[in-house]
Amino acid sequence: MWKRITTWLLAGAMALPTLGVAQQPSKKPAQPPKAQPATPAKPATPAKPAAPAKPATPATPATPAKPATPATPAKGEAKGHAKHAKKEAKRRARRRARRIRHRRHAHRRAAAKKMAAAKK
Repeated sequence: MWKRITTWLLAGAMALPTLGVAQQPSKKPAQPPKAQPATPAKPATPAKPAAPAKPATPATPATPAKPATPATPAKGEAKGHAKHAKKEAKRRARRRARRIRHRRHAHRRAAAKKMAAAKK
């Protein structure tokens, strides 16, 4: 609603100058542009003397080559008892994870304990 009214008003305002209302000519007569005073030319700056040439830097002596570091041997697989212990630890961890995965939730466990205590 308001949009319609405002557009209508705006349209009316836009149409006003073209309704035959002649615009008044400006009162001031046109004046020729003022001439700007010429700026004096700057004197040429004298050329700077060339800097003296730098002496050539002496060549740096070549550094002696470092002996190659021996490659570190790759860590092999665990042997003997260590291998067995490692396998056992892995099995233990797997068992523990399974036990934790399949156990009853803590709140359920607490409830079960309470029930068992009440039965005794």
